Amino acid sequence: EGETLALGAASLEAQEQHAEALRALEAKRKARAIAVATDDAEVRAQLRALGQPVCLFGEREGERRDRLRELLARAQMDGEEWAYVQQQVAEASRQLKRQRRRAAGEDAEDSEDEEVIAARRERERKKTFYTPASDALVAARKAFASFSFDRANARLAAQRAWQQAPNSLVEHQASVLHKQDATARLEVAASQIGDRRPISCCALGARNEIVATGSFSGVAKIWRRDNFEAAFELAGHTDRLVRMAFSPTDGSVLATGSADSTVRLWRVPDLDPAHSGSDEASEPSPRALAASQTLSGHALRLGSLAWHPMGQHLGTASHDHTWRLWDVDTATELLLQEGHEHKVHALAFHPDGSLAVSGDLAGVVRVWDLRSGRAIASLMGHAKGVVCADVSVDGHHVATGSLDHTARIWDLRKRNCVHVVAGHLSLVSRVRFDPLGGGHFFTSSYDRSCKVWSTRNMQLLRDLRGHEHLVMDIDVDPSGSCLVSASYDRTWKLWCAP
Repeated sequence: EGETLALGAASLEAQEQHAEALRALEAKRKARAIAVATDDAEVRAQLRALGQPVCLFGEREGERRDRLRELLARAQMDGEEWAYVQQQVAEASRQLKRQRRRAAGEDAEDSEDEEVIAARRERERKKTFYTPASDALVAARKAFASFSFDRANARLAAQRAWQQAPNSLVEHQASVLHKQDATARLEVAASQIGDRRPISCCALGARNEIVATGSFSGVAKIWRRDNFEAAFELAGHTDRLVRMAFSPTDGSVLATGSADSTVRLWRVPDLDPAHSGSDEASEPSPRALAASQTLSGHALRLGSLAWHPMGQHLGTASHDHTWRLWDVDTATELLLQEGHEHKVHALAFHPDGSLAVSGDLAGVVRVWDLRSGRAIASLMGHAKGVVCADVSVDGHHVATGSLDHTARIWDLRKRNCVHVVAGHLSLVSRVRFDPLGGGHFFTSSYDRSCKVWSTRNMQLLRDLRGHEHLVMDIDVDPSGSCLVSASYDRTWKLWCAP
């Protein structure tokens, strides 16, 4: 029989200290998510109900609230006493309200009735509800279903072919490694001052000859990639631009979202080769363009926008706690989607067109089925707000960037986080998957860097540095061969493999 060696007193004490330290860290993490009363008298009453000192020597109101919050977090971790603690805290608050109403000469029973009504209203607010869909939305959902079924069948058939044919799988893996090798050699191909104000967003479309940038001045510009000069100027927004994207089906249509709560659609004409190079000086540059359509309806500033893969619909996320779906042909709102309790700042669509992913500034990511309108998953793990999201072409993985300085990779099949990428020193402003194979992904950050990561092992493939200030946005061209970055230093840079 095997012998066991009993731990010494010092080892046991060290284990207990370590366990207590972990418990304290977990309690602090849970405490951040617990809301406590702001009324100091109510805080004192709740502490008294829990058998705790009402006030410690030299303790201020904020410190007293933090102490109550930590006590509640520890009770929640214990589990068995949590229901009792909740009951005691709620009863202490009710008694304090009754005492105040009696002191004011009012009937305490009225107060209890109000509390019952308030509790019922809160339950109704949290209850899931559905609203009748318009005929246009029903037609759009049917189109999403048909489109997503065809896309999913084609994607799954290709994946099965790779698995069943060894040569195909080897060739696919070799192709992924070749792309990663090319991405690992990205270098600055161009750097241009884009505006008198910081550059806030950028986009690359299927038309490889142009780059789009937007700035804090509310003006977007279209740049030539042959000589990196501004070809068109898109003025119309009254506040800074926050996001822009070209249509996935029509590379001449550009959508720009602004802090003025609106989206504008622009049709960019073909560049005239007769006015490229030295002849360009004879033409006024850049030419002004007018917006073809304006989408308005959000109550507060936009956080993001994204095109549905069909190219006929556009999604927008806003700080009014909603995201909306628009028909770009008719410039009408099809869907106003509630469900977030905080400002929505991130939005992305599944490449099959079946799902939408939204993230808010409380760190909650929700996954929505566009064909039924249901919220099918909630992904929680970020310690702070989610500011960007993207979905891989493999159909399984979602990337999110956060104010907590990390990016997370989520598996939609498992509905949980599979990787945490803690490679930046400041908030992650943008995440983008490789648009072809999904073998790697890109991140940008306020730490002035852009980075390329392998999705297979989360290895850092390339650290792109060159900006002198915050990197606000990045975009990848459809071929995955070039990256454009926009920075607070008023410049945009084009990164390509030599």
